[in-house]
Amino acid sequence: MPIEEKEGIQVDVIALGEIGREGNAHMEKVNNDIAGFIPVLEKYFESGALKPMDYDFIEGTNFEPVLQGLEAFKTKTSGEKKLLVRIAAD
Repeated sequence: MPIEEKEGIQVDVIALGEIGREGNAHMEKVNNDIAGFIPVLEKYFESGALKPMDYDFIEGTNFEPVLQGLEAFKTKTSGEKKLLVRIAAD
């Protein structure tokens, strides 16, 4: 795992397109830049200066939760929270 896990921090590895891939100088620069950001972000999280955004999770799978999420977005019922929707079962 490229990120060292710490107590109280959950690490979820995700694919972000070309990020993390090798093969050309541009992507290697992007990866090195991102690797440099990680220690800075960790310090902000540890100090409390940066906090994860609150979120609402809409239960269910398929398109019904997506429709519910769109309605919540339009009506601003989630307020300042991020909306998370799962469209496929694990």
